[in-house]
Amino acid sequence: MVNDGFIRKKVESLTLGEKLKKLRQQYRMSYTEIAKATRIQAKYLEYLENGEYGKLPAEVYVRGFLKSYARHLGLEEGAFLKLYDKERHIRMNLGHEPGPKESVRYPAMNAWIITPRTLLVTLLVLVLGGTFAYLFSEFRSFVAEPRLVISDPISGATIDGSVIALRGQTDPGTVVTANGEPVFVGSAGEFNEEITLQQGMNRIVIRATNRFDKTKEETVAIESRTESHTSEPAVTETHLPGFVFTVRAVAEAVDVTLASGETVLYSGTLLPGKEQRFAGLIDPVRLSTDDASHTETSFDDGPAELVGKEAVPVSGKIYTKDAVSANP
Repeated sequence: MVNDGFIRKKVESLTLGEKLKKLRQQYRMSYTEIAKATRIQAKYLEYLENGEYGKLPAEVYVRGFLKSYARHLGLEEGAFLKLYDKERHIRMNLGHEPGPKESVRYPAMNAWIITPRTLLVTLLVLVLGGTFAYLFSEFRSFVAEPRLVISDPISGATIDGSVIALRGQTDPGTVVTANGEPVFVGSAGEFNEEITLQQGMNRIVIRATNRFDKTKEETVAIESRTESHTSEPAVTETHLPGFVFTVRAVAEAVDVTLASGETVLYSGTLLPGKEQRFAGLIDPVRLSTDDASHTETSFDDGPAELVGKEAVPVSGKIYTKDAVSANP
């Protein structure tokens, strides 16, 4: 348009909301589609387009909305933020929008003013807390069993050899025994002891006793595969001097100990139907079992006889060569 020698042009300047609306229409997107892609509620998108900034949440969220919107459209987010800041500044200057609220600040006070009274109260709390913790620990030790954890060996295992390492953990200051023999316990309650096994099934009873005589007990059953007496050929046994003695478990497992002179021939658990056979014996045999009615013996492969008729323990019953002659 030409007027009075001047050329006038209509300058078009879009607001942030108008630009957002124009872009949305160009991309043919609805509020719902944009909200789903940017996780901005549809009502906030509408407020932005209408320039209703007063209905929007805190400014930090609005700036996040604009960044997400720009990234979704593949545009530079800085341009959106710059235009938003400009419009907010103009609105605040015109009084159309209140400025950010200033938080009320109160004089800072030092909550930890060190005074003699503070030191006394702190010391008293520490002393009472320590005393309570100590008494509580002593009470638990008095009423509870000591801790006893066996990490090795695993009960029911079978090993080739006659020595195992007993390892575990208990409470510090607790006394530990294995089959009545003392086991060294470290300052942290750990213990590690080598145990010698007899051939066959061995039962190891581990017992932990604290200073209040509270006891906890664990039993580990280990089968040791050492030299086998039953694997010797019968021809070899006939040339050995002395007699043959056999002990066998009947129907139920029994704990048996056999000794001849100063030698322990066997000490362990016999499973039902299992036996231990020893040849070339000269000295009397001493037998102990925890169940006489399920333990039987025989001489020189002769008839087997029960140790007793009742299911009671028998300790140190003596068998001699004379008994073989008396019981052919």
